[in-house]
Order: sequence, then structure tokens, then C-alpha cells
Amino acid sequence: MKLLFFEFKKIFTKKTIILLAVIILAQIAVMFIPKNYERNFSPIIYKRYIEELSGEFSEEKYNAVKARCDAINEVLSSDDAITAAYHNGEITAEEYYKHSYERTKALNEKSTAEYLLEKSDYFKKIGGGVYFYDVDCGDFLAENGFNFLAAFAVIFITIPIFCAEYRSNARSMLFSSVNGTHRLCGCKITAAAVCAFFISMLIFMARYCCFCGIYGNFGGYLVRNIMDYSAFGNLSIFGYYFLNSVIKSAGLAVGAVFICAVSCITGNTLFTAFFVSLAIFFPAFLTVNSQIFSYAFLGFTIENGYFAGANIALIFGIMLIKIVIYSLICNYAWRK
Repeated sequence: MKLLFFEFKKIFTKKTIILLAVIILAQIAVMFIPKNYERNFSPIIYKRYIEELSGEFSEEKYNAVKARCDAINEVLSSDDAITAAYHNGEITAEEYYKHSYERTKALNEKSTAEYLLEKSDYFKKIGGGVYFYDVDCGDFLAENGFNFLAAFAVIFITIPIFCAEYRSNARSMLFSSVNGTHRLCGCKITAAAVCAFFISMLIFMARYCCFCGIYGNFGGYLVRNIMDYSAFGNLSIFGYYFLNSVIKSAGLAVGAVFICAVSCITGNTLFTAFFVSLAIFFPAFLTVNSQIFSYAFLGFTIENGYFAGANIALIFGIMLIKIVIYSLICNYAWRK
């Protein structure tokens, strides 16, 4: 136990703590960067509609949304006839200007009303839902892909765990001690995995807390209230994000063990940094819609986390197998 504690102490140096503080601040700062999203509706008009409908989905609210879409379409479809009537002197200028105002308003609201009807159809299909302003939550979850800051933090803290022993030539001296082989190697691997997991979770939760501070806490709503998330059943938004973060953090913990294995094979800091960065970061730049890749390859697990249709037991089972394999490789290379 003392050996493990000593390894934790070696990891959390003043330099490491400062770096982690900077990374967490960077994660918070990223949340404040203005983002321009391409949408087929107006968030401002959508927010006004949602404030009127706020609460549980009902058939009455569905009919109200449908009636609004029909009214908008009726105004737009009658434009040619009303314009012709005005030119023929059949209606007054005041009546025409009133129609022009209604037409402009209908044009501005048409796409938003259609989107709201699409959402209402979605609620009807899944058997219920809650109307709330979910645009910010949807953006937040959609952006929850590969976290480069968390991956960088794990790579930075893990590489020195073994490479520092090679660089200082302390490895041969450690072998002369009673615990210098299997036990020390196991403690280093354990420390790397545990630190990687909790540091990653800290970064993910800092992101969530920052979001709540900016936009409000919507974590209690079911995530299926957001379109495209019906596959996640009765999980709340926070529950979904937390589970997603746990899977990604576990993936980064596996990544830390992988880094330990590469460190022992190469014994070189720069080569290890280059190889593991390539192996972990490269999948983030690929677009592969395959569940097999998310199960099999670490980079895709870190990027996708808890995806629709995922078998959680299988995900963690594969990660456990990888940890065992990487640990055996690491132990063998360390003693060689």
C-alpha cells in the first residue's frame, strides 16, 4: 500500500497539479467561446413557442402546434389571391398591409413551427415528453465527442511514470530491491489507471458544471426529451452525461495502461509520446459509423462513449481484457 501511495505522490507533483488546473480552466474557457450553429429554425422564436407550451406533452398541445402550422401555411398559400384582390381593388390598402404583416410573420415562423411539429410528432411516437428549451442541452450533448484536453492530460501524466525510470537509469537500481519488479510495475500501472480515470472525470464534470452555470441545470429532464436520444430510455440528461463520462474516462484509463506498455517497450519519452498520441488522437479525425469500431478500438471508445444500442457490459468487458493484455506486456517489457 505504501508503494502505491508513493507512486500517486510521484504523479501529483507541483508541475502536474498546475497543468491540471490550467487544463480545467481551459475546459471552462472553451464553454464561453461563441459558437454559430446552422439551424433550420429560429432559437428565439422556438423559445417563445416553448414558453407557451411548457410542460408535459398532451394531445391538446399537439393539436395547438398543428393548428399553428396550418394557420401559417394558410396565410402563405393565400398570398397570391390577396395580392390579386388588392390590385383589382377588391380589398383596402389597410387590409392588404395587415396581410403583408401576417405574411412576413408567417415566413419568419414557418420553419420553427414545422420543427416544433416534428418534435411533437416525435413525442407522440415515443409516448410522451416534456416541452422545455432544449436547444442548449442538445448542442452540449452533440459537442460531447472526443475530449482532447482530457486525453492530453492523461498522456502527460502517464508517460513519465515509466519513462522517467528509464531516463534516470533508476530501473536497474529498482530491480535490486525486493519490490522492484512485479509489485512495483503493478503499482505503477494501477496508479496510472486510477489517476487517468479520476482526472478525466474531473475534466468532464467541470464541463458539465460550467454548462449548468451558463445555461441552467436541465439535468433532471429525461434525455429522450431531446430528439435523437430516444434510445436511452429513462436516463436523465445528467445520468446520460455521467454514464457517457464514466465510459470515456474508463477508456482513458485503459489508454493510460496502454501508454505504460509502450513506455516499457520503447523506454523513450519522445517516441512514446508520438506513438500513443497517434494511436489515441487519430480516430478523432475519422468518420466511422460502426459499433464494432467503438467496441474494438480505444480511440473510438473515448470519442463515442455511451452510444445508442451500446452493450455496457460488453464495453467494460473488452476494456478489462485490454487492461490485462497491456498489463502483461508492460510487466514483461519492464523486467526484460
